[in-house]
Amino acid sequence: MTQQPYYMARLGSKTAASLLEYSENKHLKRELRQFDEYIWVDLAHCVMLSEAGIIETSHAAVIGDGLIEIRGSGFRNAVIDAGAGSLLLQVEAELGRKIGTETAGMLHTARSRLDQGPTARRMFKRRRVLDVMESILACSERLSDVADAHRETLMPGFTCLQHAHPTTFGHYLTSVQDRLLEQCEKLAQGYARLNRSPLGAVGLSGTTWPIDRNRTAELLGFSTYIPHARVARDAYYTAEIVAVLSLVMSILSDLSTDLALWSSGEFNLVELHSSFCSTSSIFPNKKNPTSLDAIRAEAGQATQWFSGLLAKFRGYGTSDVVLQEAEIIDEAFDLVSASLDLSAEIVTSLEVNVPAMRSSAASGWTTASCLADHLFKVHSVPYRKGYSLVALLVRHAAEQSKTKTEIEADQVNALASNLGISARLTQPELDAALDAGAFVNAAMSAGGCSPLEVSRLLETYRGVVREQRAFIGERRGEIEAAWATTLLAVKNLKA
Repeated sequence: MTQQPYYMARLGSKTAASLLEYSENKHLKRELRQFDEYIWVDLAHCVMLSEAGIIETSHAAVIGDGLIEIRGSGFRNAVIDAGAGSLLLQVEAELGRKIGTETAGMLHTARSRLDQGPTARRMFKRRRVLDVMESILACSERLSDVADAHRETLMPGFTCLQHAHPTTFGHYLTSVQDRLLEQCEKLAQGYARLNRSPLGAVGLSGTTWPIDRNRTAELLGFSTYIPHARVARDAYYTAEIVAVLSLVMSILSDLSTDLALWSSGEFNLVELHSSFCSTSSIFPNKKNPTSLDAIRAEAGQATQWFSGLLAKFRGYGTSDVVLQEAEIIDEAFDLVSASLDLSAEIVTSLEVNVPAMRSSAASGWTTASCLADHLFKVHSVPYRKGYSLVALLVRHAAEQSKTKTEIEADQVNALASNLGISARLTQPELDAALDAGAFVNAAMSAGGCSPLEVSRLLETYRGVVREQRAFIGERRGEIEAAWATTLLAVKNLKA
């Protein structure tokens, strides 16, 4: 029979089975994902209580040994029934069975579940943030490899699904990389706000015990502690993280949408590896890009993460359980990492139809504005007049079913004369102005699509990746060092 936790004395009744099933057991399962963090918080609090003279060192040493034993045992697999209380209380009960309930009960001095739980959650989430950052960087590196190989692969750029300026496939991929790395930098910035200790808030008003919040923050690897006791239990920091994770999914959705479109028979610019596709049960000709569809579907759900989280916060209001949890963030961490990994594999294995890309860029009017630029540069035709001339030229060509390669300079000059424009284009001038490859090679403005500029961008992004990897390494090093410090402090209790 499950023993009810001590605080049930106020109620005089067991928790209803329906409530356990509806809420409490789910809460306990989420806590168990953070089991190691919970034990770490207990150990740090135990050390601090001893060092502050709140409990005797001999008692703290026994508590510390018992907690380390619990951490290494299979106890985490036995905690399945929330009828015995939250994880904190079940660990305390197990500790009581090992060292005696009176000694075990000292551990909860100057502490509440409302600062212990949020502390463990922040420790767990900071690790997951670093995991996602690593996934972003790994995806970025894969994008870099493919982009580098296609720095000169000419293709049309699209706006509103119509031909805009010509570009390269490498330049397109670096745009995806740029946006992903920006989200990685946001996570690094948010890490500083995440990595603050709630421990010591003791519910919402602090405590009269002479605790040392700096010490527990140090032992737990936090950069500092949250200064306001009432704010310590908040989970607003998760909204910032979830917003960034939603943006990552949006970026991957854009990539998937483009690749799905370009892999269609109408475009035929890329082809997915068969291992990322499926077939039809009725159409034997089909090769469905189901991996891309799956990413887009998940990204659609991700648009609700931020608003859903804020809605939950509003449901809590300012009650005693205010903003305790943001369950959706754990799902978001898992999904974003998996989506990044899958997207990287898709792009790396992609077959790029280089001839089709070049042909599409060469035959379409991707360089129409270049002709207007040439008229201004060489023939002093004001750009707006040149724009009107080229627009009329494109319309006439469409009416005559002609591509830009079939247009002759005399036609342009005749249209110019009708518009009152004095310009005598030669055929070599026209051909050069409309050449897609020439535009790409000349587009060397910062961030442009020239192969040389794409190379510069790639080197910049590699630098960002190195910086972010160093950041992750430093943060993981701090966490490992703090754990080692905690273990040493526990060991010193017996000295």
